[in-house]
Amino acid sequence: MSAGEQERRQRCGSDGSANSTASTRSAATSPNTSPPPLGPLERDQRDHPDWFYNEPLTVKGLLTLRYPYQSFCHYLRRLNGNFTPQFVALLFSGYFGIKGSLFSFLTAGLLPYFKSYLHVTGAQYQDYSTIALSPWGMKAIFGTVSDLLPIGGYHKRYYLVIAGVSSATCFTVLAAADLTPAFAPLAALLFAAAATGVVIVDLLLEGQYVPTIADMRAAAA
Repeated sequence: MSAGEQERRQRCGSDGSANSTASTRSAATSPNTSPPPLGPLERDQRDHPDWFYNEPLTVKGLLTLRYPYQSFCHYLRRLNGNFTPQFVALLFSGYFGIKGSLFSFLTAGLLPYFKSYLHVTGAQYQDYSTIALSPWGMKAIFGTVSDLLPIGGYHKRYYLVIAGVSSATCFTVLAAADLTPAFAPLAALLFAAAATGVVIVDLLLEGQYVPTIADMRAAAA
């Protein structure tokens, strides 16, 4: 092989490597390269910026109540944007009405009702309070029954209605009836029935909102 042919081949090889390097650089810096796909939360931040409240907390904002008011309004807008009004009304009625109010009546009124009104002894109160609060240990039973025995084709709707109405009725009877110490066992059963309604509402609402919120990445904490 002559010296001219060797020189020609070396020149062609160096040109080829230079061209491949240049093509690699151009591919790496090409403006047509697509960015990585956005996740669900990033898409919500891009498409619905009003769902995300990013105003910094300041002392002036707290003193003028501007920050709490604006953050609460933003929270309501975000809640209404992520979920339906019916779903929000269900949560408010369940957790502010049933579990909030009635559960407070149950825990706060149990001791004074038995000690100051029915005048039971300490040992008797321990027995009656155990009966009254026993439904909290039966959540698994209530959940199994609602899953296996739907009412009208619904596993939660009518159980929630029945539980809420029965719990409110039991508290009404306890407040209106003039019970004597001899009816202390009946009062314990009424408290237990009221607690059963609160437990069912709490359990079934958890089974309703957990999968719904899990699908809404923008509502994650």
